[in-house]
Amino acid sequence: RFAYDSYRRFIQMFSDVVMELSKKRFEEIIDELNRKVDERSIALTINPAPVAEDGGSPVNWMYENPQSNDKYTKLEVYLDDTEELIYETALMINGSYIESAPLKVELPAGTYSCTAYVHGYRLADKSYLGQVAAGLTLTIKN
Repeated sequence: RFAYDSYRRFIQMFSDVVMELSKKRFEEIIDELNRKVDERSIALTINPAPVAEDGGSPVNWMYENPQSNDKYTKLEVYLDDTEELIYETALMINGSYIESAPLKVELPAGTYSCTAYVHGYRLADKSYLGQVAAGLTLTIKN
């Protein structure tokens, strides 16, 4: 953090002295860039080790699109070895929570490495913002 702040100050001084860009204008540009980064940031909460009693039972995803997100999200979970989509949600408004839900497919008992992709969409027009991914270990007990 210290190095980043030092570099930013150096660039700001260079912009002021060499490029004659006022400090106020420089701060306006930095603020606009930070807003764009914040808009594309996606917060989430998900169970990293979801479990189902059997292949047809609900899985305890414990997935939340936090109120602070200020965007819609859509969750997709894929098996890592086959890349098969095994679970997905519709668009979820910020503040939504899914405790548990069944898979799209029935899986035999076992442990599965999965990747959860969370896609973000603007609240205003549902335009796509980007995605984040998290690794999960899904367990089907029986």
